[in-house]
Amino acid sequence: MEDRAGEALWLKVLATLNESQARWYVAQKAIEWGWGGIQRAQALTGMSRPTIIKGMRELKNLERLGVPGRVRKPGGGRKRVEDKDPSIKTALEQMLVHEIAGDPMTEQRWVRSSTRQLSEKLKGGGYQTSAETVRRLLKKQGFSLILLCQS
Repeated sequence: MEDRAGEALWLKVLATLNESQARWYVAQKAIEWGWGGIQRAQALTGMSRPTIIKGMRELKNLERLGVPGRVRKPGGGRKRVEDKDPSIKTALEQMLVHEIAGDPMTEQRWVRSSTRQLSEKLKGGGYQTSAETVRRLLKKQGFSLILLCQS
């Protein structure tokens, strides 16, 4: 068994790895620890048991690990809110009708409400969104991000 200093060092290295590398690193430690290794690795890292087991399977497989240069397969990960429900763009545009302000000399446009307030209004309309999503959508519509308030 490792001492606390060894565990702290091990966790420090773990924090620098991407998700697949972390999975393999934790799986290797679980294999090294033997009986109870998965449970110990899970308790130390917070990584789920199925993820550790997946990493163990990948390590035992003799093929090369991972896809070079990528963490996820193309198309992997969560889809953007606007891709799942394109009507959110229209709803945001309708909310902005009386919120838009700007400088005619520089053609900068901004919104009087904060991204968080707009996010809350969208949530009231039944959309699952965050202030960051609203910020991204406003940026795509040409609003100045310098003047956007996030709180």
